Amino acid sequence: EFEATSRQLMDGRRLTGSTNQIGQFAPLSCNPVEFDCTDAAGLSSVVGGGPVVVPCGTCLVYDLGPEATIGGLNIIGKLLVPTNYKSTLSTPFIFVQGELEMSDDRPISEDNTSMKIVLTGNSDVIFTPHEAVAGASSINMGEKPFLVAGGKLNIRGWDDTE
Repeated sequence: EFEATSRQLMDGRRLTGSTNQIGQFAPLSCNPVEFDCTDAAGLSSVVGGGPVVVPCGTCLVYDLGPEATIGGLNIIGKLLVPTNYKSTLSTPFIFVQGELEMSDDRPISEDNTSMKIVLTGNSDVIFTPHEAVAGASSINMGEKPFLVAGGKLNIRGWDDTE
């Protein structure tokens, strides 16, 4: 397992190739402009033995327990982590081609760590875009990638009261 500060990440992470040459990504055509997550199923409904895929056009709600280990996470649709949800997710990669949303409105402290993502493993991970992208088919993203490719990352911490 590898928990990294931003400094460790810069010093210890190995990228393969040039990541600025992998294509022009855009929002996926199979997703709506705005997702309706009112009656969304839980992420646990698609967890199996390998990488977990949030299907295109689908909103799923994160409902895994306080400690969860999966074989990778490829968000093609939308994954909504409920406000103030507490869990530690261990996974070798996260690809956001759709939308990942999470928030916490309580001050972060040792008693309130909220959502924690731990990138694991030491093997290279191959990313394949859900929709065709000129100049990109399958791309070696190196170890422990957290990639946003045409998707939307919406993470909100607590409000600044000062």
